[in-house]
Amino acid sequence: MERKEAQELYEKLFHHSAEDLFTAAGRINVIGEHVDYCGGKVFPAALNLRCNVYGRKNGENVIRVAASDLQTVVELEIDKIGEYKSLKWGNYQAGVAYYLQESGTPLTGCDLLYDCTVPFGSGLSSSAAIEVSTAVALSEYAGVPYDKVQLALISQRAENKYAGVNCGIMDQFASAMGKKDHA
Repeated sequence: MERKEAQELYEKLFHHSAEDLFTAAGRINVIGEHVDYCGGKVFPAALNLRCNVYGRKNGENVIRVAASDLQTVVELEIDKIGEYKSLKWGNYQAGVAYYLQESGTPLTGCDLLYDCTVPFGSGLSSSAAIEVSTAVALSEYAGVPYDKVQLALISQRAENKYAGVNCGIMDQFASAMGKKDHA
């Protein structure tokens, strides 16, 4: 989706314009899959396929998330952030918010629209890109700077413990720390 289209959709869903753009990369493991959480060797690289998150603080006690392809808004009340484990869409974001809050980050209400070019279910870490971009956005809105390692660890914890997906740290590290022309 082009930026102008994303902005128009954002305004349609949230009734105001986005002010910020956060982004995180998908990743490929050059030497194969399903080895990092088993202790195997990995050789990941970030991709130009990304999860772009258009956002804005909303002044409320709620984090609203929507996906460009679903066009459905999910509301996550900050005071109840640990209670959303049964969501289909929004579960990764709720998990990241929960573990950021648990680590002492004061969550701020915001409206976030996700536009991902990382294909879901492709083995290219769309979930890590969603988690890392969420962690960056929520940390930025809270005014709490996190280093990339912390963001990756919080994102992995959200996927493992909140969403219940067994994964290693490779995906989140590659998404958070990937650099152009580096593997």
